[in-house]
Amino acid sequence: MAWKSFDYQHPTFPAELRNVRLGLASDGFQPYGNMSTNHSIWPVVLVPYNLPPWDCMKNSYFMMTLLIPGLKCPGNDIDVYLQPMIEELKELWDGVETYDAYSQSNFMMRATVMWTINDFHAYGNLSGWSIKERNVSDNIISTVMNMVGKTKDTLKSRYDLVDLGIRQGLHPIEDGNNVLLPAACYALSPQEKLKEVSEPIIELGKFFKNLCSKSLTIEDLDILEAEIAVTLCKLQIIFPPTFFDVMIHLPIHLAREAKLGGPVQYRWMYPFEREHKREIERQSSMRDESHNNDFLDWFCARVGHASDELISLAVGPGPLVHRYSTLMVNEFRFQTKDLESRRKTQNSGVLVRGDDSDSKKEYCGVLEDIYELSYPGNRKVYLFKCHWWNVAHLGKGYKIDKYDFTSVNTRCVLSTNEPFMLASQSEQVFYLNDMIHKE
Repeated sequence: MAWKSFDYQHPTFPAELRNVRLGLASDGFQPYGNMSTNHSIWPVVLVPYNLPPWDCMKNSYFMMTLLIPGLKCPGNDIDVYLQPMIEELKELWDGVETYDAYSQSNFMMRATVMWTINDFHAYGNLSGWSIKERNVSDNIISTVMNMVGKTKDTLKSRYDLVDLGIRQGLHPIEDGNNVLLPAACYALSPQEKLKEVSEPIIELGKFFKNLCSKSLTIEDLDILEAEIAVTLCKLQIIFPPTFFDVMIHLPIHLAREAKLGGPVQYRWMYPFEREHKREIERQSSMRDESHNNDFLDWFCARVGHASDELISLAVGPGPLVHRYSTLMVNEFRFQTKDLESRRKTQNSGVLVRGDDSDSKKEYCGVLEDIYELSYPGNRKVYLFKCHWWNVAHLGKGYKIDKYDFTSVNTRCVLSTNEPFMLASQSEQVFYLNDMIHKE
C-alpha cells in the first residue's frame, strides 16, 4: 500500500521502470564480536528493491554508503555523517543521466528512499528522539522471572493498583514497618503459572511468528490485527500497569505496518544484523591450506572437466580433524551439551528434517560434539555428533499439543550407529520441561 500511495503522489516516478526504490539501514555493532569492547562501527547500507524478492536482501546487492567508526556510537550527531549521502540522494531524486547496458542508451534515472530500517535504539539516533525502551520479550522475561532491578512488578507498581482501585488481591499489606507484597499469578509456581500466564504469552509468540512469514495476505493481517488486541487485553489482566510501556503497545500497530510496507524481512533489521555476524564469523575462521596439485592434474587428466567440488570430494578430507564446542551455522549459534552445562544459555538443541517411506519426520536431539573436515580448495565440512531421541511413533516418542508445540519423550532413546549429521542440515530447538505431560 505504501508503494501504491507513493506512485499515486508521484506518477512520473513509476512511469520509468528503471527508477530505483531504496531502503536505508543503519545499526552499530562491535567489529570483533566482543561485546565488552568500547569500539563500535556503524555501517549505513542502501538496499535496492527493484530486484526479485529472493535477491534484494542478499549481501551481494547491499550498497554500503558509509562506515562510521568510533569509540562510541555517533548518537544524535549521526546526521553530520549522513549529510553527504543525503545530498547525493537529493540529486538522485531529481535525476542523473545513466547508461543502460541492456539497451545501450542513456536515460535519466531517479531514486527514492522508501523507508529506513533500524532497531529502536538506532531509530532514536536517526530521528533525534529519545527512544530507549526495552523490547517486548525483555519486559515479559524480566517480570515473569522476577529479575531484580528489571521486573515491572515493584512496590511502586503495587501502590499504583491501590491508587487505581483495582486488583485488591495484589495491594501491599502494611504490617508496621514491613510491607508484604502478595504473590501475583506470574510469580507463582510453574504449575500455577500455566493456566493464567502461558496462554497469552504463547499467543503473543504466535503473533510474531505469523507476522514474520515470508508471504502475507491482507486477510491474514486482518486476523492478526484483531487477535493482537485481544492478546494484549489478556496480558493487561495479568501484569501490572507499569508493564505496559510504549514497546508493549507497539505490536498493535505491526499488522497495519505490514499492510503498508509488505513482509517484514524487507523492512526489519534482522537480515543486516545476521550479515554483520556472519562476516565476523567468516573473518575469524579463515585458514590457509595447501593443495595437492599433483593429484589434481592426474584426476583432471583421467576424468576430464570436473567441478572444483567434485575434485575436492575425490581427494577426500585431510588427516587432521578439528573439534569445536561452538559453531555458527544456518544463522544459529550451536554449543555442545558439555559447554552448555557451564553456562546459563541453551544452544545444544538440534533438529533435522528427514524423509521416510511414509511421511516427513523431524528428528530431535542434543549436540554432543562438532567436527571440522578439511577438503582441498579451502573447503570445510562440519559434522554434528548428536544424542538422538526416538520420534518414530506419535503418542509414544513425541506429542503435539493444541499450540503446535512438540513434546519429546527423552526416555525413548534412538538406537543408531549413525549419530552424525551435516551441520548445514541442522535447525535449532529449545527444550523446556513439559509441566503438563510429565510422563
